Amino acid sequence: MQTATLPPVSLVKPLTAATLAVTASLEPRIHDRIRLELDDITRFRMTFVDARSKEPRTRLTREDRELLERMPEVRNKIGKQQLPDGQWFVAATDFSATVIASSWPLSQLDMDDETATVFSYLLRTLQHHDRIAEIYAEFKHDGTVPEEARELEYDKSQPPTDYQLVAAYCASISEGYALFKEQGTGKTYAAIIAMIDKLTRRPRKEVPFRTLIVCPSNVRMNWMKEILKFSTRVGRVEVLRGDALRRVDILMDAMRYDPDDEFCVAVCSYDVLVQSWRAIAEVPWDLSILDESHYIKTPRTRRNEYAQKLRDVSRSRMILTGPPITNTPL
Repeated sequence: MQTATLPPVSLVKPLTAATLAVTASLEPRIHDRIRLELDDITRFRMTFVDARSKEPRTRLTREDRELLERMPEVRNKIGKQQLPDGQWFVAATDFSATVIASSWPLSQLDMDDETATVFSYLLRTLQHHDRIAEIYAEFKHDGTVPEEARELEYDKSQPPTDYQLVAAYCASISEGYALFKEQGTGKTYAAIIAMIDKLTRRPRKEVPFRTLIVCPSNVRMNWMKEILKFSTRVGRVEVLRGDALRRVDILMDAMRYDPDDEFCVAVCSYDVLVQSWRAIAEVPWDLSILDESHYIKTPRTRRNEYAQKLRDVSRSRMILTGPPITNTPL
């Protein structure tokens, strides 16, 4: 197991006493090391190791216990699987990675290349969330709009509001973004501006930017009209409807290569997402948008299940809704 070689990443700025407490540096002994392994995509296996013997430390030090207490999701047993002494399961989240990197000397962390890649990605993710929160705080405080947001591409004859620009900019620089605003506040336009910006920055310019929009049936045509109205680039928009065979034909037509098109958009209902999933899953989506995303708020439903499947096959994602969101993960 190699010593972690992590690229320089600025850690989250502690804005409260609670955050400062869980990210304060610990001072472990020089031979007290931590070995991190990616157990699966949702968790790390963390082992406290004595560098002198290369063996797990079964007797925890004060620093070991303090680190474990800072972790929101840590356990030494999953189901019937009991870990040996000195080993713990830690949730593979951006917060866990930040707590470990802030608390423990990086020179005393050991991980393989795959684990180091995931660990670095999680650190950058929380740093990104920190920047988004900063943008929103500045806008709510005094109406500040980042200069980069004002440089976004949009139809100058139909200028967006400042809050639409801020929302579009935050969405455009994020892999995943949630825009929760009241109905009638222009979420669709903000999403279209974000899509166009992602399109302009796509790595392969010769391939159209592929977007799937999932929404209630009664607003499918509205999405088509809004994209054709506000888009500053040339592309195709198709609504998936009809029987199963017809929907596949429409999807294939929407994704058909045309050198004049910079984007291709398919719009479908939540029911069609489930019914036509096999065909939809074959497309390498650059962006997926769930409109009225409160439709997937109930866990263990088919809508929720297939929305998560769509998340896993999309390079970037957005969810939009106007109604109040219940305190459950979308």
